[in-house]
Amino acid sequence: MNKRRPYGYWTDVDNIEKEARNFMNANLLDYFPGATELKKLGAAILARAIYRSYPGKFLAVKRRLGKDSKERKENGFWSVDRIEFEAQAVIQEHNLEAFPSQSYLKTLGKHDLVNAIFRHYPGKYNGLRRNLGENVSEIKIRNYYRDFNNVLAEIKTVLEDYNLEDIPSVKFLRSIGKSSLGLAITKYHGGMITFRKLFHEMTGRKSKTDRLEEFLESYIGEQNE
Repeated sequence: MNKRRPYGYWTDVDNIEKEARNFMNANLLDYFPGATELKKLGAAILARAIYRSYPGKFLAVKRRLGKDSKERKENGFWSVDRIEFEAQAVIQEHNLEAFPSQSYLKTLGKHDLVNAIFRHYPGKYNGLRRNLGENVSEIKIRNYYRDFNNVLAEIKTVLEDYNLEDIPSVKFLRSIGKSSLGLAITKYHGGMITFRKLFHEMTGRKSKTDRLEEFLESYIGEQNE
């Protein structure tokens, strides 16, 4: 595959099909792999040629070779090892910190992987994430705090439990064991200043600045009487 080819070689459909068949035979494959797997197996040039020059790209090549993904599924393609391989490929290909949710996978066109996880993988999503070395509880916390309503409810609980008039600092949240809450506000909800402003608008609470201005106005008014 690394042998130098003449100029224009990889733009010819027949050449691409020939190289695809040779690749399958050389690697003893009964299916034609996707782009990520091709690259891992040292066939990045072939993957690039399919994307750039083959009409219909990978799906068309697979159908042309009689190795469509449907056939792979019927032949027991989705083993535990295969699911883990495809999951790791998704993480690497899209530069993700962790294995994504099923809804995100579907936006990537990975419906077959989603179905395979639920049908064939022991423990389904949580089982796969554990075997990929991910902390499932941390993922649940992260997803929970992405929802603004959940963060709002947690903040209200903190205010009530500690008899506070306004949202405390990230440092205070950390000191009471709520570092995840402070991090979520910073990372997902615009930062503490923005969140406080939105919180005041939604709850009708007045900020320290507003309360100070009211106090000063009242004090000055009393002095002028």
